Amino acid sequence: MSDMSANESGEQVGASGGRPPATQVEASAPRWPVAERKHRFPFRAVGLLLATCAAVLAPVVAWMPSVVVTGTDSQQQVYTLRLTPGDIDGAFLGTFGWSALTVFGLLMLPLVWSRRRSLITLLGLLGYVAFAIGLAISGTSLDAHTILPGTTLALNANLNPSTLNVTSTPRFLTPDWLLGFIAVLTLLAALVIGADVALSRTARRGTPTTTEAQPHGQLRAAAKSLLTLAIALWAAGTFLFPWATLNCSATPLLIGHCTGITYSSAASYGILANTTAFDPLAGLHAIEILLGGGAALLLAALWWGRASLAFAYWVTLWLLAANGFTILGISGVYAAVTNPAAFALPTGTWTSATGVATTIIALFVGWVGAVYVWFATVRRGPRRKRTQA
Repeated sequence: MSDMSANESGEQVGASGGRPPATQVEASAPRWPVAERKHRFPFRAVGLLLATCAAVLAPVVAWMPSVVVTGTDSQQQVYTLRLTPGDIDGAFLGTFGWSALTVFGLLMLPLVWSRRRSLITLLGLLGYVAFAIGLAISGTSLDAHTILPGTTLALNANLNPSTLNVTSTPRFLTPDWLLGFIAVLTLLAALVIGADVALSRTARRGTPTTTEAQPHGQLRAAAKSLLTLAIALWAAGTFLFPWATLNCSATPLLIGHCTGITYSSAASYGILANTTAFDPLAGLHAIEILLGGGAALLLAALWWGRASLAFAYWVTLWLLAANGFTILGISGVYAAVTNPAAFALPTGTWTSATGVATTIIALFVGWVGAVYVWFATVRRGPRRKRTQA
């Protein structure tokens, strides 16, 4: 019996040579170079790290005073000012354009981090190239060659004085090449991420793919409704309603009904009252552009995209930023109400207005919506197969 078993097994081994049939070897062989991909240079991780660093550094460096200038106004009164490129009237893109440029990299980050469609990533990369070019050009508006004794600087209309005749050599607080360095960092990030996109498309050809599991339908519907309501309320409280009013006994709904200050002014007062490390002009446009642009991207992803873990992170980050800047605006309202003369505001009875309460309610609704987004992301349905690429 044992001899027969040995012979039978020997015949089987001899027939196959101790290996699976050749057809099975070909069928089970991987159709893409797994070993090569495993040891490939991490282009995506390095590119995203560079892109994130450049996007975060740009507004911080741009709104930190970069030069101290001493000069006189038209009345020969002496001023010593700490300036940023955004303080120069008529400079590259103007104050509003400069404000948009400084936060443009942050608004492009969700597109660059996207892994779903290469077209979205391509748009983000093109935006990063434009962002780098803008930084490189604007960085020359406040360098050692443009601010010389005897030159006249036209300053932003919100500053006093509006013009400054430079009388001494300026003192630079940060290197005048720093924005140029960030521009180079941004271009390098775009090149590295672009290389990753090109290599990934080549590696995915002919590989079987599956779609991600779909989020829970009812939870996703609730998240859509709550986040849409939250963003609508936040936009009304930030862009339409006043944050403080003067001698107004009624409850105003719109800015024009009572004399008061808007969120942008409140944010500027908050910066002015709490720190000298940043230019108060950052509160006029940059913060609203950052939060408003981020809210628009969130709505687009919410209604036309797919809920994912990355989307849940971006919702959370936007809410954290909105909370932080709301606290900044509230501190500015408190400073203006308690001491209006310090901000050249008219005297009278200053009170907090509907914009503050509306924005706080909006953020509360937004956090509830964020919880639904996280639950919808975690409680996914089964994965659905797709055809081969």
